[in-house]
Amino acid sequence: GINYLIPEIILAATIILLIIQDLIKPAYILSLVIFVAGVILSLVLVREVTISDPLWQALIDPDAFANSAKWIIGVAGMFTAIMGLQRGGSLQKPGEYFTFLTTILLGSYLAVSSRNLLVIVIALEMISIPSYVLTAFHFNKKGSEGALKYFLFGAASTAIFIYGISFYYGFTGSILLDSITVPEKVMTGLNGSIILILAGILFKVAAVPMHIWLPDVYESAPTPVVAFFSVVPKVAGLILLARIAFWHSNLFGDKLMLLVLSIIAVASMIVGNLGALRQNNAKRMLGYSTIAHSGFLILAIISLDSNGIVNLLFYTGVYMIMIFGVFALID
Repeated sequence: GINYLIPEIILAATIILLIIQDLIKPAYILSLVIFVAGVILSLVLVREVTISDPLWQALIDPDAFANSAKWIIGVAGMFTAIMGLQRGGSLQKPGEYFTFLTTILLGSYLAVSSRNLLVIVIALEMISIPSYVLTAFHFNKKGSEGALKYFLFGAASTAIFIYGISFYYGFTGSILLDSITVPEKVMTGLNGSIILILAGILFKVAAVPMHIWLPDVYESAPTPVVAFFSVVPKVAGLILLARIAFWHSNLFGDKLMLLVLSIIAVASMIVGNLGALRQNNAKRMLGYSTIAHSGFLILAIISLDSNGIVNLLFYTGVYMIMIFGVFALID
């Protein structure tokens, strides 16, 4: 069964090696080499597998779309390491820095492959908790304030997400994104639970209305970390959003998901672009830009077909190159 999770196991082993190395001989270059080697090895071992074990079928689905997302996530991690090279000598606590980056990558790998809501909760928390710490990696007052705001909004979104899961389980008796049969009288409640689950995911995507935290966090966090935040959690959230949108629409055949995502996409594009016009700080301006990009990316999901997901992944790959290039110039 562990053959289904080899890339994730490689990243978990990388985390352990980084912790041991930091205890024995703290050194930026050594931590960097371990991090890059672990990420490259995990990407080399990414492959599409057919799961026959019912236990694993209820947990993960490492299909082609998930594997493509893992490549984007892994390459984004390596770009972050490259961006950090120019400040490597002054970077405080490099062992912890790369450990947290690897943990976020591991959580993102799990998130894009998961079809079990409890696994998704764990994966999102593996992304969130290290992100709060990395936001404060300037170790100054501004960074601490940004991390606190991020933590408060993140805790609230997680609570909303778990609240939605509890309702979903109550109405369906399942925690799987799978075919289910529910009475017509509980459809309204089930749709409400899906909206709560979406709210928790939209926090990771930084789409309206779950975007309030983003400008302050981007302004206060180190620039390589901001570039990392702009891509990795967003990709994980978008793949989750696509899975839920496809599942919900195929199963119930209604227009609720299409309507909700359309409103979110349009609102994100408007708020992101208009909000950016008022900024005089480059990182805050790019923060609003990422909100607008979330709206454009959600448009690909609204199509509700495989071509839409291909376009989503292509857009995300181009967006990743663009965002790291811009933030490297700012840095």
